[in-house]
Amino acid sequence: MEDASAATFKVSFDAKQPANLHRAGAARHTGRLASVLLAARREGALVAGAALLSVIFTLALVAPYAFPGDPLAITGPSFLWPGEAAGHSLGTDALGRDVAAGIAHGARFSLFVGMGAAFLSTLAGVTAGAVAGFFGGWADRSFVRVTEIFQTIPGFLLLMVLMEIVPPSLFSITGTIALVSWPMMARVARTEFMALRSREFVLAARTLGYGPARIIVMEILPNALPPIIAIASVSVASAILMEAALAFMGLGDPNTVSWGLMIGNGREFLRTAWYLSAIPGGAIMATVLGFNLLADGLARYLDPHRADRASARTP
Repeated sequence: MEDASAATFKVSFDAKQPANLHRAGAARHTGRLASVLLAARREGALVAGAALLSVIFTLALVAPYAFPGDPLAITGPSFLWPGEAAGHSLGTDALGRDVAAGIAHGARFSLFVGMGAAFLSTLAGVTAGAVAGFFGGWADRSFVRVTEIFQTIPGFLLLMVLMEIVPPSLFSITGTIALVSWPMMARVARTEFMALRSREFVLAARTLGYGPARIIVMEILPNALPPIIAIASVSVASAILMEAALAFMGLGDPNTVSWGLMIGNGREFLRTAWYLSAIPGGAIMATVLGFNLLADGLARYLDPHRADRASARTP
């Protein structure tokens, strides 16, 4: 009789176990969704910036397929307004070039210049700032003197002079913008490394016999990344604005479509065809706004002193 009761209980337990596991899995998924929604509400700037940039990046990726061929080619009558012709959703410019094709292909150029210049300036700035902040002494004094030289010269003025010297191209524009942008990143990295070099984990690494290169790369750099990542996002937006200003002034590559070049070409027709400057100007504004929101959200999210992150790390 006892064996029959035990068998009945085991069958009943085995029958309920899949339902219990299903409810537990559903509860876990609901908890994860709730945590994601809570994080999205807390980090509204980060989500908004990422959503805005996802649209810009998607436009840049589909540009060769949505608008094949040369975006500078004449494809229709001149001065078609947006929506006036079926094949030209954003109209045409003074030469009959499709504005939508220019916007899409210009996104590729602007994003490449912005992200490339930000990467190069971050790499150079973090390297110089890390060496100066970690070692101090003559390395730090030399670093301060070099950055003071760059501070005495307006960045955009130096950029204009350099672009008058070198032939304008995608890589020369990217390199010159990185050259005038690295001091800001270097000063941030120097400040972080100077603050972290005397912390307990660095002293422990020295005690274990770690070399300076390993301490800089493996110990200090990961702890200095939050402000560096935020500044790098701002650097992308600044580089895009610099490139647009160069193209607007005629110092960019005339053989490559860019948003700044489109604004410059349309400034003569502001009274009669204002959309020629307004549409690429709106694209620049949306992209810069997206990177600024992303930088602000990353700075808040990666802040180690945030109360919710500190409580999450507490066992």
